[in-house]
Amino acid sequence: GNVMNKLILSILICFILLVPTKSYSITGNKWLEICQTEEEWAQTSCTVYLLGLKDMEHYKNTMNYNILKRMKERGILSERIVYAITEISKSLYVCLPEEVTPSQLKKVVINWLEKNPGKLHDPLILSFLASMQENFPCKN
Repeated sequence: GNVMNKLILSILICFILLVPTKSYSITGNKWLEICQTEEEWAQTSCTVYLLGLKDMEHYKNTMNYNILKRMKERGILSERIVYAITEISKSLYVCLPEEVTPSQLKKVVINWLEKNPGKLHDPLILSFLASMQENFPCKN
């Protein structure tokens, strides 16, 4: 009945909130190809693409937090369920220090891709998130 519906809804919310967005992401191969082109437009594109992924991830996390908060306030999800979802998702969050420069971001992603060549064909968003989680995990 009602408990089962809430459980199914909670699982669905977890799935939606924790799956990275990858619909229009280029692959690691394509991104590296652009980054290794000497022309100025390519170097700019390479860095700006990462900044876009960084912003997208930040706004996705903010939106997810606000959705959970409202669902808890309206009684759609219990405090326990919201807490569980929050704890599960903490390991997936990235906490980029303000001081990280665009060129540092680029070096981190390139370094991660070079250490994980088996992931070059994947959408870049997945490699971006993995490299950020590895290098800039949240402390709490």
